[in-house]
Amino acid sequence: MSVEAIRAEREANEAKAAERAASLLPGLDLYADGNCVKSRSPEGVRTVLVCESHWNACLVLLAYGKAK
Repeated sequence: MSVEAIRAEREANEAKAAERAASLLPGLDLYADGNCVKSRSPEGVRTVLVCESHWNACLVLLAYGKAK
């Protein structure tokens, strides 16, 4: 795999993560658990997104933090 292909794949994953993060409500207490993005609240824990991998779930958290 070439450097250009790796870069393109990374950029596509980051763009998808930014779209997913933008769809989440502000102010959530989020964390990655495996390939899921979960939210903690007084009512309990719930899954808000299921991603392709743990890394993609982490990218969503990074994008969510930047969107604040």
